[in-house]
Amino acid sequence: LLLAPDSAEALNPLTNDDGTSRFIRITSTILCTHSGIGADGRVLLANLQQTAVQHEYSYHEELPLSVLLEELSLMMQKCTMKAGVRPFGCSVLVVSLGHGGEGDGSEKG
Repeated sequence: LLLAPDSAEALNPLTNDDGTSRFIRITSTILCTHSGIGADGRVLLANLQQTAVQHEYSYHEELPLSVLLEELSLMMQKCTMKAGVRPFGCSVLVVSLGHGGEGDGSEKG
């Protein structure tokens, strides 16, 4: 079985692969991806990875999803409110692979 794109689709600049990773593992249970301005997305995801490493070093546990989302919101808000700095031109999708932990939808009411 061979999967190949139509030649017209291969020339579309929106489908060109620039060689950068699209999905970034933040922790063993959290993945992120971005769309929009690639450089902005890479900056945000690199900061999230750094935050996760610092959290694990300080607290000897993985970064909880709620803390990660709060840190992401603060990073994006900080650039929005600072004079002379443009807001991030990307959106970030966060995926939790949850193992019965917080935010994986397994809570019972």
